[in-house]
Amino acid sequence: MNLLNGLLDDELIFLKLKCNSKEQLLGWLGNELIEKGYVLQGYEKALLEREALYPTGLVTTSCGVAIPHAEPSYVIKERIAIAILEDGVAFGNMGALDEEVLVRVVFLLALNHSSQHLEVLQAVTSLFQNEAFMNNIQKAETKEDVLELFQSILLEKRG
Repeated sequence: MNLLNGLLDDELIFLKLKCNSKEQLLGWLGNELIEKGYVLQGYEKALLEREALYPTGLVTTSCGVAIPHAEPSYVIKERIAIAILEDGVAFGNMGALDEEVLVRVVFLLALNHSSQHLEVLQAVTSLFQNEAFMNNIQKAETKEDVLELFQSILLEKRG
């Protein structure tokens, strides 16, 4: 979990977003990462293209989540962007390509080390299995609330 801690930045936590589609959401998030200097121009297009081919929506016990990402060659500085959606948007289901998942929480991975990618993916996936964490992240009112949730999980893992 400490691995995730170094990838979180409060300027990449977005709460109560309203979007009409995954395309609008991913385009907006991609542009945020470009504007903040974390990824190269074209990242948002690569993100959308990859999501169309390999959907990242997952069903969890508390809500639908997505873990979109693009090619590592676009990443300047590794980060995870977190978006909590007010109403949710439809993503393709990772496990059943002909189904959709209403996603409320997005963990956008901007990683440039393929060896680390699997570790981060496993750490993020373990969060999805923590029902209390997922319920609390959806209720977060501030970016600090989200960061505190990650800190509490980190402390829990150490204990």
